[in-house]
Amino acid sequence: MQSFNLRVLFPFFHLAAAVLAIPVFGTSPPALFPRMRRGQPTCANSPGTIAGTTLVDPAAKNPLHPRSPQLIPTLSRHIPLAISPRRSTSSFLWCAPNSRTFVTLRPLRILSEVAVMELLDEAYSLTQSYIREYGDEVIWGGVFDWTTNGLHLRMQNANNHQLTFGVLGAALYAVSDFMTKNGWSAASFRVWDEEAWVGAGTVG
Repeated sequence: MQSFNLRVLFPFFHLAAAVLAIPVFGTSPPALFPRMRRGQPTCANSPGTIAGTTLVDPAAKNPLHPRSPQLIPTLSRHIPLAISPRRSTSSFLWCAPNSRTFVTLRPLRILSEVAVMELLDEAYSLTQSYIREYGDEVIWGGVFDWTTNGLHLRMQNANNHQLTFGVLGAALYAVSDFMTKNGWSAASFRVWDEEAWVGAGTVG
């Protein structure tokens, strides 16, 4: 009788061993799982990068501007290529380098290149100075306003989330990088940190 029971249970021992051999995954999938799946949005400035994941760009660390060394990869002077003088209805998903922050941006009307560049540069410089002095914190009162050359930048919390100076700076980098390559303009945009919509902004 004892021998019969063992023969009956023997297949279950193999089943138990097989179950125990299956790896248990937490919130992060293993590296062998493909991260890029159909339907996931990617960065327009890096089509192989899924929005909300880190866009690695070592070149972005190089000093490229005397007042804000990490702001604009190239301050090219050119005729806008992607923005018409009329109001645009297209939105662009643009990712900040070495960050999980990205923006969905809609260009509006063409503005002075120098004026917009200085506005974004000064605002970005302020975020970096604040982080160096006090660390990365949420923006005061949930709203960030900056005005120069008659233009106004406004960024604020959205979707029951809070903007930090770090995310704000990364978003300004992304906006500046987009305009460097596509033309300087008034714009409205949303700020995303990983998969969360955390802020909204306007330039103009």
